[in-house]
Amino acid sequence: MPDTTLPPSSQRPFLRRMLLKAGKKFLRWNGEFQTRHSLISTTPRIGNHEFNWVTALEARWPAIREELDRLLEHPEDIPAFHQISPDQKRISKGDNWKTFGLFVYGQRVDENCAICPRTAEAVSEIPGMRTAMFSILKPHYHIVPHKGPTRAVVR
Repeated sequence: MPDTTLPPSSQRPFLRRMLLKAGKKFLRWNGEFQTRHSLISTTPRIGNHEFNWVTALEARWPAIREELDRLLEHPEDIPAFHQISPDQKRISKGDNWKTFGLFVYGQRVDENCAICPRTAEAVSEIPGMRTAMFSILKPHYHIVPHKGPTRAVVR
C-alpha cells in the first residue's frame, strides 16, 4: 500500500511555495492563451460595435432603468457579492458591492426574473448569454482589473 501520509512539516512550506508558483504560472499562461484566441478585443473597454445585440439592448434602457430603480428602493434586500459567491470576499467588502442575478452560469433565477421581467427578457435575447445581473457599487468603491479566467467575461 502506498504511503499517503503528509510530508514532514519541514517540507510543507516548500511544497506550498512550489504549488503557488506553478498555479501562478498556469494562470499567466491561461491569460495569454485567452488573449491570443479571443474572438473580440481584449482591451479593458470593448467597443459596442463589436456586438450586434447592443443597439437592441440599449433601446430597452428605460424599462431596465425603471426596474433597477424599483429594486434600489430596498437595497437591504440585495445581497453583497461575497454573500452569493464567498470566493469574492477578497474583493467584495461589507455591502459596497451588491449583485442581483437574473441568470447565473446559464441558470435562470426565477424569483429575480419575476421582479425584473422586462430586464430578464431583454438580456435573455443576447446570443450566448450565460450570466446577467445588476452589479451595484457604492460611490467611490472600485473593483480591481480582472485577470485570468474572469477577464474573459464581457461585462
